[in-house]
Amino acid sequence: MGVCKAAKDRKDFCIRQSLGKDPGLFRPHPCPLCSIPLFFMHFHPPPRFHTSHVNTYKALQRGKKGEERAKNAVRKKRPPPCMLLAARLDGLADGSIALASYQVSRDWFRKLTVVPENIVPLGYVGEGMEKAVFIFSDAGEKEIGEDRGKKTVRYFMETALITVDKGMSCTYRNFGFPVTAGDCFIKEIPGSKDGDFGIFLACDEEEEDGWLVPRKGRAWVLARSWDMYCSPIFRYNGAIRADWSLAYKDFVIRGKDMVRFKVFVATNPAVMNLEGYDTLIDITRENDVFKLTFSNGDYEFKTLVSRSTRDRGYVVTVE
Repeated sequence: MGVCKAAKDRKDFCIRQSLGKDPGLFRPHPCPLCSIPLFFMHFHPPPRFHTSHVNTYKALQRGKKGEERAKNAVRKKRPPPCMLLAARLDGLADGSIALASYQVSRDWFRKLTVVPENIVPLGYVGEGMEKAVFIFSDAGEKEIGEDRGKKTVRYFMETALITVDKGMSCTYRNFGFPVTAGDCFIKEIPGSKDGDFGIFLACDEEEEDGWLVPRKGRAWVLARSWDMYCSPIFRYNGAIRADWSLAYKDFVIRGKDMVRFKVFVATNPAVMNLEGYDTLIDITRENDVFKLTFSNGDYEFKTLVSRSTRDRGYVVTVE
């Protein structure tokens, strides 16, 4: 994986320049021994696991004490330490980087794939947080028209979700529409051993006559990791969050003044009174009245009531 000859005996030098730094995406740490700038992306496992793994590895090198410590680590089923990195290598097209893993214990690089440099990390999932999830949305530019009528337009190329499993393999899932990658996020389903999650895709552009144009309002799409089925687009300008309801096995989507669950949608300033009450525990419907009851961490309750009226539409209150 592109480590220069000068660094042959110190392959981890470039990487360890990154340890202890803020784990921001694409923070450059060029190796003084070579001309290949490596960019620290993520640990696998995440940093809170990584320190113990490195210490175990170092202890193993020190003798019997280390062997016992290593055995204890195996008993606890700790995965081997691994880091995910991005590197600009010779031969790659402009704007592209190589995504690779580095196994600390084996001092081994594994090139996984080539991706656009605007790739965004979304987080870790899985019982041992062994899967790292990334997304990118790529567009190109083209000049059209002649003379004074010339203008630059953008066209959609590719949107892809990338999941790296244990630093060993990666899978792609393509979406046929552009997204604002920096505002997309994932939400893991609590208790899922396979690391099932929902991904919420923010869409601020759409295609029109082959070119990208701004949407009139932000659209959101929910996709599920186990089948990648995409929900119908729903519109909401601004940030959203999602909470998993154990009682109803689905996501409750919340905005500052909006709550959405399956077919139920309420957009009203009264929704702000539910702040801090994130867990949906009960739903009732009687005639034209919907009631959604939420609880907080102290097991206190609030109920959102939505009444359908003939003259005023939906009247929303929080009790």
